[in-house]
Amino acid sequence: MFLPECASLASQHQELASTIERVDAQLQQMRTAEVIRLDDFAGFVDADPNRLQAVFELLVAAGVLVGELMLECRHCRMVVLRSDYDDALEEDGECRCSSCDRALSLHDVCELRTYRRGEAWNIEAVPPNDVAIPEPDNVFLREGQKWKIVFGGDRAFADHYKGMTHIAFLLGSPGKDFTPIEVQAGSLGPKGLATALGGDKVLDEEAMDDIRKEVEYLQAEIAKAEDIKDIGRAEKLQTDMQKILSEAGAATGLGGKARTLGDQMEKARKAVSMAIGRAIKGIERVHAPLAQHFDQFLTTGNPMSYKPVPHVIWGL
Repeated sequence: MFLPECASLASQHQELASTIERVDAQLQQMRTAEVIRLDDFAGFVDADPNRLQAVFELLVAAGVLVGELMLECRHCRMVVLRSDYDDALEEDGECRCSSCDRALSLHDVCELRTYRRGEAWNIEAVPPNDVAIPEPDNVFLREGQKWKIVFGGDRAFADHYKGMTHIAFLLGSPGKDFTPIEVQAGSLGPKGLATALGGDKVLDEEAMDDIRKEVEYLQAEIAKAEDIKDIGRAEKLQTDMQKILSEAGAATGLGGKARTLGDQMEKARKAVSMAIGRAIKGIERVHAPLAQHFDQFLTTGNPMSYKPVPHVIWGL
């Protein structure tokens, strides 16, 4: 198996062995995943949700995964870390949904347990052919509530901030432009972009359905192209998807009124920009040269991008 912990658990829990094998195979394909939702994962492996939950909790106990509580807006299904929700209440007195902009009380949200990569599942893991993967020269990798940073020959661990996931998203596609909504939704898994678009109230129902369907289709095609290493097709599909999102954001509603998706784009820009700014300040405390690098080469307007000179390759 890809992860030795999975092999050990399969031998200890024969009744879950087949589910563990499917989970291990899927985790091998998701080595850079930021957030894993059980409902999404169950569709990938065609497993019983209860058995899948049991396997995930075993992997948490083994250190392969870290379980985290998130809160999902009941109105638009956008999610936020429970810790970020609590921080916003403490700092600002309220937490507003980044999609529908509602002030979220506990009555407006439902708890959702998600999972992230744990210390036992990392980029140093040995694949089935027993060939160790050397650590890249530059690393920006989440490990539990810390981020492992390697840059310019110096290594550090930084505290987690919401903006860290936005930075990681941009580092993963250097040189490319993204809308703020794309960056904001980039860490939410396969349903992220569709969830972000779902908060629009002025676009007519049929138009919104068309946009969501097209985005979901393009995401699926991008995943297929990346699986077979067809980078050219994947990049073309990414460009097509960005064009759709940009056109939707610039569109006008009935009667000539500006659609709220454009306003939503600006709210997303402000939220992502502020989150990245806070994250960079946190990085500065432990790795000042990297904070300076990000200040110079991360663009947090609309579009958003990471365009380093010279080119930098990251292990994420």
